[in-house]
Amino acid sequence: MSSKQILLLALMLMGMGSVEAQVRQRQLLRKGNKDYEKSDFIAAETSYRRLLQQDSLSIYANFAMGNTLYKQGKGQEARSYYEQAAKQTDLPKDKQAEIWHNLGNISMQEKQYAKAIEAYEQSLILNPSDDATRYNLVLAQKLLQKEQQQKPEQQQNPNDQQQKQNQDKDQKQNQDQNKDKQQQDKQKNQQKEQDQQQKKENPEAKNPANPQEGEGKMSRQQAEQILDAYKQNDDKTRQRVEQMQREVEQKRNNKVKRKW
Repeated sequence: MSSKQILLLALMLMGMGSVEAQVRQRQLLRKGNKDYEKSDFIAAETSYRRLLQQDSLSIYANFAMGNTLYKQGKGQEARSYYEQAAKQTDLPKDKQAEIWHNLGNISMQEKQYAKAIEAYEQSLILNPSDDATRYNLVLAQKLLQKEQQQKPEQQQNPNDQQQKQNQDKDQKQNQDQNKDKQQQDKQKNQQKEQDQQQKKENPEAKNPANPQEGEGKMSRQQAEQILDAYKQNDDKTRQRVEQMQREVEQKRNNKVKRKW
C-alpha cells in the first residue's frame, strides 16, 4: 500500500470518527433536552456534562447547562456557562437575550444591582419587546438607588470620616468629665448635709476633717493643754533667771573676799 493510500485511509477513518462523535453529541443533547422538558434537571445535567466533556465550547451545551443549573438554584455555577455561551454570536438573538436576562437575575439574587442593570440592558438590546426584562431593570435601578442612600458613610471622604471619629471621641471625653464633676458635686453636697446634721446634734463639736470650722471655738481639753505648755515655759524661764542671779551673787562675794 502506497503512502497516498495510507493517508487517504487515515482521513476516511478520521472522518468516520468525527461523524460518530457528532452523532453521540446530538444524542446527548436530545436526551438532555427531553429530561429538561420533564423537569428532571439532575438527569439533564448529567447528559450536558457528558456532552461538554466531548466539546467544552459547544454553544448549545453551555447554554443548556446554564439553564439546568439555574433551574436548580445554582446561580453562581450557572453564570460561568452562560458567560461562555454569550461569547458565541452564532446563538440566536432570543437565546442570547435569555442568557443576559438570567445573568441579571443571578446578579439580583447576589444583590449586585449595578451588574444586574448592565445584564438587563444588554438583554433589552437583543430583545426590546421583553416586558419582564424591562420590569426587572426598573426594579434593579430602584434597589441600587435605595442601597446608595442607606450607605452614605461609605461614600464620604476618608478625612471626613476621621474628623467624625475625632468629634465622637471628644464628645465622649466631655461626657465623662461632666459625669465625674457631677459625682464630685454630689459627694460635696452629701458631706455638707452630714456636717449640718452634726452641728444640729452637737453645736460645740467640730468637724475633725476641717479644724478651721466652729467659729474659732476650742474644747476645754485643748485649752488646758495650751495653758500647761505656757506654764512649763514660764518655769524654765524662772529657773534660768534664778541660776543667773546666783552666779552673779557668787562672783560678787568672791570679789569682796579678795579685797578684804
